[in-house]
This record gives sequence, structure tokens and C-alpha cells, in this order.
Amino acid sequence: MAAEFVNVDPVAVAAGSTHLEASVGDAALAFIVHEDQLADAAPGWIGESAKALSEVMARWETRHTEHKRRVGGLSYHMATAGTAFSANEGHSAQEFSALEP
Repeated sequence: MAAEFVNVDPVAVAAGSTHLEASVGDAALAFIVHEDQLADAAPGWIGESAKALSEVMARWETRHTEHKRRVGGLSYHMATAGTAFSANEGHSAQEFSALEP
């Protein structure tokens, strides 16, 4: 198997991580607005419609919480990997420099 080189831009990884983290916040705000709108509409729903609205709101809240957790985790792992990569590159460069005459 031939060696393959990987080019990583630590700044781009950090920016991607920050973007993901911001998207979690944006999604949370959008969900709160949507949840408030549904809550405002709830008094107009009766019987089976009210029950269905309540059930769908609960499902959406659960899904949104899981989505936030997963995207937040991805953001964290991207940031951690980017930091580890940069540290490893710095260490490797120092080690390599020590080999030069």
C-alpha cells in the first residue's frame, strides 16, 4: 500500500468547529421560537387535534435535544482533533529539526 499524504488546514478545522457550535445555538433559538408559536396555537386545538399537537411537540423536542447533542459532540471532537493535530505537527516539526545538521 502506497503512503498517502493528508493535508490538513488547522485553521479550517477550527473554523468548521466554530461554525458547527454556532449552528447548535442557532437551531436552539429557532426551536424555541417554533415551540412558542406552537404553544400559542395550542388553545385553538381541541380533542384529538390537541392530543396530536401535544404528541408531535414532545417528539420534536426529543429529536431536537438529540440533534443538539450530536452536533455539539461533533463540534467538540472536531475542535479536539484540530488541536491535537496542530500539537502533533508542532512536536513533529521540532523532532525533525533536531535531526538536521
